[in-house]
Amino acid sequence: MGMVKKIRRQDSGWKQTAGCSGETSINLSSEIFDYLSYGMVDSGEECGITFRIYKKDYVDALSFIESQLPLYRSTSRESIKIEVGNPIFEKLLCAIDSFFGNNDFKEYTVTLYRRKDGRIYLKNLKQKGFTIRDFLVEFSSALDFEMVDDCFELRLIPFYI
Repeated sequence: MGMVKKIRRQDSGWKQTAGCSGETSINLSSEIFDYLSYGMVDSGEECGITFRIYKKDYVDALSFIESQLPLYRSTSRESIKIEVGNPIFEKLLCAIDSFFGNNDFKEYTVTLYRRKDGRIYLKNLKQKGFTIRDFLVEFSSALDFEMVDDCFELRLIPFYI
């Protein structure tokens, strides 16, 4: 395992309680930022970063999410309770299939952003209708960042304690 990011409320697409949130990015610690950037991104700057992500992680995450229902999905204006049988799961499975196709893994390029106030984010996460946030549950999921064979892998851990 490399550097692990436990998913908090502001990072997740799935909430355990109702509440509005329009977040689209993922907060990172300075330790994870240093690991990913090699100290090459200054305050107020951003850069592209490519991860190898695995289809199985997202299929497994979808199964985990369904096992945890009811959960909530939110926007900046509303919070919606999601229960068993909701069509969102078909939509998310289609997003996985559309993004990965027949591939077991795919390159996923996003933006690593270090704000002037010191906060650090991964942003520009949505690609072809797919975003990793759609598969993250607050206080349950985690992301594992690891360098493998000169490539950063980003593994989703559906249930992490």
